Amino acid sequence: MKTYGVPLLLWFAAIGGLVLALLSDGIWEGLATALTALPLLVIAGFTARPLLRIGPLFVLALALSACSSAEPRHAAPVVANYALASVVSNVDSDSTYVSLVSSLDSVNIDLHDALEIPGRASVAAYGGWIFVGGGESPTITRYSSTSEGGFVKENTLSFAGQELGDFGVYIDDWGNTFINEHKAYLSNSSASTIVWDPTDMIITGRIEQPELVRDTLTFDGSPGVVSGNRLYRTFFWKDWDEYKTYPEQYLAVFDVEHDKLLEIVPEERCPGLNNNLSADEAGNLYFSNWVYNVTETLGRGAPKSCALRLNIASGRFDDAFQLWFSDLAQGREGAALSYLKNGKAIFAAFYDENVEIDSLSDLSELALSANWRLWETDLETRTAAPLAGVDWLAGGYAVVHVDGRTFLMVPGADYARTTVHELDPDGGAQKRFEIPGDSYQILKLH
Repeated sequence: MKTYGVPLLLWFAAIGGLVLALLSDGIWEGLATALTALPLLVIAGFTARPLLRIGPLFVLALALSACSSAEPRHAAPVVANYALASVVSNVDSDSTYVSLVSSLDSVNIDLHDALEIPGRASVAAYGGWIFVGGGESPTITRYSSTSEGGFVKENTLSFAGQELGDFGVYIDDWGNTFINEHKAYLSNSSASTIVWDPTDMIITGRIEQPELVRDTLTFDGSPGVVSGNRLYRTFFWKDWDEYKTYPEQYLAVFDVEHDKLLEIVPEERCPGLNNNLSADEAGNLYFSNWVYNVTETLGRGAPKSCALRLNIASGRFDDAFQLWFSDLAQGREGAALSYLKNGKAIFAAFYDENVEIDSLSDLSELALSANWRLWETDLETRTAAPLAGVDWLAGGYAVVHVDGRTFLMVPGADYARTTVHELDPDGGAQKRFEIPGDSYQILKLH
């Protein structure tokens, strides 16, 4: 026992050094740690029995081989191709999170890795940048992404003094339209459209709109869409205290080359045209209402909801196109028409047979309840049927077209999670992933 006590101790000490090498942070650090055990192995190898001589030398060779071929333990670079934004509501406050993902085929959102913004912020993407409208301040902050999947805060542009009020800036499709790399239109007020530069992050102009101001009412409208040197969007007004949408409504036409409001065209056939816009293969735009109009109709006898089509060649709504949701969904009111392709579109139908509505009903809360189903319609034949693969949903959903694919973002009953489905080319939808919180955007960065 005394003859081999020291070599055995040296042998075990060498093994300990090799274990540290294998658990080290990188190849070169591991190799350096492994080499510290070399003197011990040499001594042990020449003083021990033949079996013990071979053992340490074999372990050293194995360790050096492992160090030379092992991958670093650092995270692999992440190509941030998409950004997903969501709002998580707590008892006392809201927080907005922006998560970066490289692919939409395998998505696992961990909010600990996300950019967190206090309040209910809005998010947009352009030119590879991520723009965040301040959830609690009148600012827009621009971020870029890193190869490790992180965020770099670059610039912040303040809109204080631009008569937007004390709340945050809305920079999603409803509040902002990017024209080009040096021009965007911020439409957060009926009184004006603010022209700003998303590259230089400066305010460059202002389009006054005094004819669209209604002092006692809240302005609403659709997102803006650019075609050529024109931008089209709708304006109308609401009284939220009375839960009333006013019939007065206009199609506004802007000249984005000279930054002018050219004309406002009255359009009252379909009320409350503020849903996100979608375009068919010819570039024609489809306008429709959001969910609140539906319960206003059911509870207050307001005009029924429908959809219109803007002929992009003439820049006017098509007189021959008016789509009534109740004609498609077996008498049910509907909202949020979105064009898909080949003359097909989807919309949300409200199943009023599942609820009781009286003078005491909270119509706003009812509009957000999980009593909606998605329907698919053929715009040519005016036939429709429920969309397979998607169950009941809370009021509101989003359709996102990205990279030739179509995704449905469906909120849960409590808006705590959003389920993302992908539409099948042959009909129906398949669940792809979930996002914590309420989400309606998939933003393409690259």
